[in-house]
Amino acid sequence: MKLGDLTLPISDAEGKALALVFTTQLAGRLAELHSQYGSTNCIPMPRVLTDGRLMLCADVLTEIEPGGLLHAMWEAADKGVLSQAVTVLPWAEAVALLPAEPAESLLVSGGAQSPTSGGVVAPGVSPSLGGAVRLK
Repeated sequence: MKLGDLTLPISDAEGKALALVFTTQLAGRLAELHSQYGSTNCIPMPRVLTDGRLMLCADVLTEIEPGGLLHAMWEAADKGVLSQAVTVLPWAEAVALLPAEPAESLLVSGGAQSPTSGGVVAPGVSPSLGGAVRLK
C-alpha cells in the first residue's frame, strides 16, 4: 500500500499499527522540509532497514493535521510525490526488516534506543512508539 491509499487523518492507534517506508533520497528532502517548517518539539527519527530504506511509525501522521506539530511541514510538502513514494507496511512487517542489534548498542549517551523505535529515547523525552521524539 502507498501513503496515497491511506485516508487521512489517521488515528493514533491506526498509526501505531503501520510503518512508513521510504528511500534515503526522500528522507533527505523531508529533513530539509523539517528544518524549514518542522517543530523542534516533534523530530522524526527514521530507522534504517536491512534493505537500505528507512522507516518511521505512521503515528507521525497524527501531527500533520491543523494544530499538529508537523502541520506546516506537511503543507509545504509535495503530497503527490509523498503519496506514491512512501510505502505503508504493517508495523510487524517493517520491524522484521530492522537489522539485529546487540543489546549493548541500545544504550546511547544517557538514553536508551529501542530496537523497534525510530530513534533515541533521551532522558526527559517521550518518544512515539516508533519514529518521532515529542518533547512534553
